[in-house]
Amino acid sequence: MNVLSSTSTSSSIMQSIACLIIFLSIGHDNSVHSLSLSDEKVCIIGGGPIGLFTAQLLLRDHTGIHIHVLEKEKRRNKNESNRTIKKKINMDFGMGVSSRFDKCLDAIPGLKEKVKSVSAAGGMIPVALRSDIQNQMLESLYEQPECSKSCLVSFGNGVSSINFEQNQVFTENGDIVSYDLLIAADGVRSEVRRQLN
Repeated sequence: MNVLSSTSTSSSIMQSIACLIIFLSIGHDNSVHSLSLSDEKVCIIGGGPIGLFTAQLLLRDHTGIHIHVLEKEKRRNKNESNRTIKKKINMDFGMGVSSRFDKCLDAIPGLKEKVKSVSAAGGMIPVALRSDIQNQMLESLYEQPECSKSCLVSFGNGVSSINFEQNQVFTENGDIVSYDLLIAADGVRSEVRRQLN
């Protein structure tokens, strides 16, 4: 069973990224070199910062890879009322943009600058809203030329069940996503972890 799992909270986001990076064996040159994923189907459950960052690393280093990112939350619409946005912001949380986080972001050209653009000074470590980092990661992902033909991000499409024997994810919208590698980046209330138990 090819399943990677990462959990994240506001205080352990860097630990989660580090776990994924270690698993993917990013060398000192920031390349994902230990996996051979050409022409493979990868399903990433969780379209937050970790899931989107992982998609970018995989796209960058594996020609012919096909990635489907499933995110249960709907994407914030620019036309939403201020009341709705304030409610969502109250549910959001800040993430520290530390020097270790900076080092990880260097793996994708221009990504560090995008994240820094939404960060505010917060004492010794700048802080940004998770949703702002997610939006910058998504923008960076869409800028990659390979993304249009090799990566699909589905917002508002959570997981209802997973058939680990058949390598299939069933979504709440009725989609069936087949995979060769399943990456769980769906946070502290991980549906993948729940279904593995």
